[in-house]
Amino acid sequence: MLLEPLDPLDSELLLEQLGGGLDPDATLRVIAASEGNPLFLEEMVALARERGTVAVPSTIQALLTARLERLDADDREVLERGAVEGEVFHRLAVRALTGERVAAEVELRLGGLVRKELIRPHPPTLRDDEAFRFRHLLIRDAAYDGLPKATRADLHERLGDRSAAEAAVELSDRLSADEDAINPTITHRVRARLALADGDVEAAERWARSALEKAFQTEFVVEQGEAKLDLARVLVASGRIEDARSEAREASERFTAKGDLPGDRTAQALLEELAEC
Repeated sequence: MLLEPLDPLDSELLLEQLGGGLDPDATLRVIAASEGNPLFLEEMVALARERGTVAVPSTIQALLTARLERLDADDREVLERGAVEGEVFHRLAVRALTGERVAAEVELRLGGLVRKELIRPHPPTLRDDEAFRFRHLLIRDAAYDGLPKATRADLHERLGDRSAAEAAVELSDRLSADEDAINPTITHRVRARLALADGDVEAAERWARSALEKAFQTEFVVEQGEAKLDLARVLVASGRIEDARSEAREASERFTAKGDLPGDRTAQALLEELAEC
C-alpha cells in the first residue's frame, strides 16, 4: 500500500510528538527537507539528539548514512554484518561474521542498537537463536551500502557457508523416504549442500540440478533463482567458472524480476567474486 506524504502541519505535529526540541527555524528546514517522509523526520530527531546540533542532510539516504557514521565502530560492524543477512537477521549469523573481539560482545551490541531504535527484536526462524529486523529497509540498505564491495563478497560467501549448515540442521530430521512431500526443491538443495560440504562435487551437482529442475516445475521465480545460485556455487567448486557465471547471471535476472533486492545482491556478490577468477 502506497502512503501519501505527510503535509507540513502533520510533519510538525510528528516532530512535536517525537520530542526533538528543535527551534522554529530548524523545524522548518527539517520539514522542507523531509518532503513528508516520516522516517526522515524520525531519523532527523535521533541525529539531532546525538549531535546536539541540526545540520539537515538533503536526502533520507544522506541522513541515514550520517547517523550510521556516528555509531561506535563495533556497533556499526554488528549492524553491517546483520545487513548482509538481510532485513531480518540472526544473532548467531552476526557472531559468525564479526571479528573475535566483537563476537564476544554481540549480544551487548545488539541490545544497544535496539535502544537506538535502529533494529527491533523479531521472531527467529532458526532454533536456539535470536532474530532482529531493521526498523526500516532503508536503514538496512544504508548499513549494507557502507561496506566495501570486496568485504561484501567475502561476507556473503561466509554467510552462504553458515546458511548451508543451518539449513542442513533445520531439515536433517525431516529428510526421509517421502521427502518430496515436504518441498522437493528445498530438500534437494539441502542434499546438494550437504554433498558439497562432504567434498562430493559430483553428487552435489546432481542434487543441485535436480533441485533446479523441480524449481522450474513451479511458478516461484525467486526459488528458481535460489536454486540457480546453489548450482553456481557447485560449479565453482568443480572449476567451471564460466558456467557458474551464467547461472549466477540468470539467478540475478530472476531476483530482479521479482524485486528481491537481497537475493540479487547475493548473486551480484558472487559475480564480482567470479570476475576475479
